[in-house]
Amino acid sequence: MRKTYCLAILLFASIFQLFSQLNANLSIDQIVRVLSADSLQGRKPGESGANKAARYIHDQFTRIGLVMNDNEGYQPFQFINDRLVGQNNHLRILNFEAIHGEDFTPALWSASQAVKAPIKFAGYGFNIEQDSIHRNDYEGIDVKGKIVVIQQGIPSNEKNKEILEDFASDRDKAILARDLGAAGVILVSPTSADNQGLPVQQYEPNSSTIDIPVIYVTQAIADSLAKLESYHSNLSYYPFHSSSHQKNDSIFLQTELIEQTSLTYNVLGILMGNNGNLKDEYIILGAHYDHLGMGGQGSGSRMPDTVAIHPGADDNASGVAGLLYTASILAAVKDSLKRSIMFVAFSAEEMGLLGSKYFTEHLPVPQNNIVAMINLDMIGRLDTLNNSIFIGGVGTSVESKALADSLLKSIHLKPIYSQEGFGPSDHSSFYNLRIPVLYIHTGVHTDYHTPFDKADRINYQGIAKISQFISHLVSTLANRSSRLTFQEAGPAQATSYRKGLKVTLGIMPDFADSNIKGVKVANVRDNAPAGRAGMMKNDVIVAIDGKSVRDIYDYMNRLKTLKHGMRVSIDIIRENRPMILIVEL
Repeated sequence: MRKTYCLAILLFASIFQLFSQLNANLSIDQIVRVLSADSLQGRKPGESGANKAARYIHDQFTRIGLVMNDNEGYQPFQFINDRLVGQNNHLRILNFEAIHGEDFTPALWSASQAVKAPIKFAGYGFNIEQDSIHRNDYEGIDVKGKIVVIQQGIPSNEKNKEILEDFASDRDKAILARDLGAAGVILVSPTSADNQGLPVQQYEPNSSTIDIPVIYVTQAIADSLAKLESYHSNLSYYPFHSSSHQKNDSIFLQTELIEQTSLTYNVLGILMGNNGNLKDEYIILGAHYDHLGMGGQGSGSRMPDTVAIHPGADDNASGVAGLLYTASILAAVKDSLKRSIMFVAFSAEEMGLLGSKYFTEHLPVPQNNIVAMINLDMIGRLDTLNNSIFIGGVGTSVESKALADSLLKSIHLKPIYSQEGFGPSDHSSFYNLRIPVLYIHTGVHTDYHTPFDKADRINYQGIAKISQFISHLVSTLANRSSRLTFQEAGPAQATSYRKGLKVTLGIMPDFADSNIKGVKVANVRDNAPAGRAGMMKNDVIVAIDGKSVRDIYDYMNRLKTLKHGMRVSIDIIRENRPMILIVEL
């Protein structure tokens, strides 16, 4: 034990000396400025700027001397980057052919289908039995096989707006209509809106589609539909009350949306360990290199109305700078490392952790050989007044917090710890595999996800200091005689995902896999309702309380109707076999 400690002290000393001897080609300042330059156009995955960033990172890995995999260090993968409106979109009301783009447009999450059916008006499309709210806009209406016309939003004179808002999204209303057997949905903008035209839509990365056609129409088209139904109420007040004496005139509705895919790359390189027994074990150090491109609606920008280059200097050129800087330090002492170290620059993190998700599903080494994963995301704004860094995931191994405490003393960084293994970055993909993780960042700021996250606002000395800590941490993990002991830590789901829900099952859904019919379970907390009922990782939830679950939107919609103390059935598919679990909430 004393011998190991002395070796660690010597290694720390040699690493410290290397900080003054680094190759100028790997200066932190230069790395951040290259990656956040205007010429890279915000590094949006699938576009030339992100590809240039990947090549730059690859070149730096090569100069450092990292070993590349069979694909020369690149791990390519495809993702859906847009859903485009096709040519075959039609709305025919008797002999009137509505004009696509002027009178109507399909929702980007609509199915591509054609349907001819009668229409039914369903008010604002609510059916709520919750707390003091008892409202059913479908009462007395049979919408099975019909196209349902629904008002967007909530009534302006509604007293219970806060409760209704949880059920007022366009998709929630369409899901309810579909559950009731509707063949299609027509959504109409509120008549009180200043702009009664068609909504401006932006594709949401990693989103799924509903399995019936859904369109938006202008108020003029809505008026025509109301006349078709011989319903002559004052349309400027509340146009879509249900009517028991509606005609069965059919309309023709067709939607076509085309998914557009792009190719992007994870980039990886390896420092091979030197111990015959341990060199096949790996510590993974990762950072995502993508950002938001030009921003705009649906991009994740906090200034969605501003179309401009989002440089992403802190998010996450700073993390990549730390990754490369640490790699150069450890490469200089590689002969002293027992375990191997894999450095990974992930793409498409901003689109829903797609790069790390793909990486963990296509691991280049056996999963059991991965000792730990350390994630660097936004490490460029170290506060010089208190030198505080946030370290998440310390609860995912028995030893992590004590290890970090011991290393930070010599570097004079003040840690703010979080136990949870799940979080809004790429380490979550590894935590799902029950791998110990650490998540390093310096905090969110007002420039986050805006065009003002620029290189001249980065604390470069702060990145160097954090990289010094990371180098010590990684080398210590590489040379420990024993591996870290994994333990479950904190909720296995994101705070933003739980928002607005009164109960949760205690699982983390697999947000990245939109191809499965249902919701795949990425992780389960043992002491939560789903875990107590026997739910397991990789189960696919296909129904809750008898209501189908086709995707994450269905899943969240079902959870909104549940309360503490309820006993519900959950239909799952486990290894191609259907099963039913009874869950106590």
